[in-house]
Amino acid sequence: MDRETEDAGGGTPFLEVVFFDVGHGCCTAVVTPYERRVVLVDCNAGSGPATLSYLEEHLSLPHVVFVSHLHQDHIAGFADIFRYLIEQDWHVDRVYANYAGHTGQKRSRYGGQAAVQQLRDLLDGDDARLRDFRVDEPSHVLDHVCLTVLHPDKFDLHTHQDRDEMANDLSGVLRVSFGKSSVVLPGDIQGWGASRLLARWQAADLQCSLLLFPHHGAGWEAEKDGRPITRHGEALSSTATFLEAAAPKWSVLSVGSDNDGNWDTYRHPRQPVFDLLRKWHNQHGEGFICTEATRRCSPDLPRAASSTGFTCVRVPCGGCIRFLLSLDGTVAMHPTTYRDWRKAVNGVPRPQCPRPRCFEKAQK
Repeated sequence: MDRETEDAGGGTPFLEVVFFDVGHGCCTAVVTPYERRVVLVDCNAGSGPATLSYLEEHLSLPHVVFVSHLHQDHIAGFADIFRYLIEQDWHVDRVYANYAGHTGQKRSRYGGQAAVQQLRDLLDGDDARLRDFRVDEPSHVLDHVCLTVLHPDKFDLHTHQDRDEMANDLSGVLRVSFGKSSVVLPGDIQGWGASRLLARWQAADLQCSLLLFPHHGAGWEAEKDGRPITRHGEALSSTATFLEAAAPKWSVLSVGSDNDGNWDTYRHPRQPVFDLLRKWHNQHGEGFICTEATRRCSPDLPRAASSTGFTCVRVPCGGCIRFLLSLDGTVAMHPTTYRDWRKAVNGVPRPQCPRPRCFEKAQK
């Protein structure tokens, strides 16, 4: 633990959550309060080396790994990580993955084949350490932290695992709880995945202190021409309904201004999601924070030429975002994140995100 993290904790136990700035993708580390054991969730293509450097410098190599689904912006970075762990003879207690059952051809298509091969070598044939990322698995308790899979279930995987268009909605959804504090990591679920999630769990099971907003702020439509949209027999839950059920104090968006050289490819977060988060956190929560600034944040961000046209100059916003969660439900930014974020927001021309409550409190 670095000295600033220790000082921020004030001697009390806290759960630390780190959202890595990996561009358009996801990579999250959860650090337990007492033994400082690391749970690593997803890793974007190309971000493995930087993630390893950060873990070794500030935290620890991972003890538990979750792979939410097989898309390259969530799995491909694990190839470098697993290879390094093998070289270091590092013991990983358990790996949860929900790409089991997908063909090698599909894994290659999405950039996960190398990670799968390294995973086999890492576990050295010990199948007991490889578990399915699904609700049928019992909650895993690690150093007073409860890791609970909320989605998908065995039926969903068996029924839809060969449908390419269902890969996002079949993402593993993880809830991490420590006392009255919790974080929900929903992968890339969209309307169908959200409807399954809301039908299975009570509001108390979904409410969280901290939410990684699904699918990088893509959002989804639940109605068309005033009629509910259904998919595979399920009426889609709206993005607003999902946000109200989670009721987060803080929301985090893992986005990239580059998106392989062209921000226009995805434009995440989408404007309706940006507006929804702004409205929600103005009324109920503390605020929302993005790993990077994009033209969604400010139309005045500088642009630079690229091989595919013009894109925003990469501007870290929250950057590597760190939160500290206490037993009593208190959630606060790590001092380094707060300092860097405030500086970044002040440097963005005409920022569109709401002024966070913590900024307002600091000025009083």
